[in-house]
Amino acid sequence: DVRLVFKEFPIFDGSDEAAKAAMASARQGKYLEFHRALMAYDGRVSSQAIDDSAKKVGLDLARLRKDMADPILNARLDANHKLGTDLGINGTPSFVIGTALMPGWSASEFDKLVKEARDKKS
Repeated sequence: DVRLVFKEFPIFDGSDEAAKAAMASARQGKYLEFHRALMAYDGRVSSQAIDDSAKKVGLDLARLRKDMADPILNARLDANHKLGTDLGINGTPSFVIGTALMPGWSASEFDKLVKEARDKKS
């Protein structure tokens, strides 16, 4: 009974474009594949990295670029930043598990917090 929700929360210069590309890739049903390809990309995140990752996972690049220009994506990023700020998130990755905020990544801490959240739900 775990639900994983990705929220794009770009914090580095130039990462807004990558966040928009990730959100746009969902419109082609390839969000997770694109996300993984971009995270595995060897080099700086750039327009070229986005294009290479999109091609690697079989995205229609022209459609991706068109979808990235949709103003709705800017509104989603603004909403994500507000939510992140309200929750006290100041870096990525960050996880909200139950009512706990876990900045960074630790498999053991993640497992512990999931167990605690499940125990509270029971």
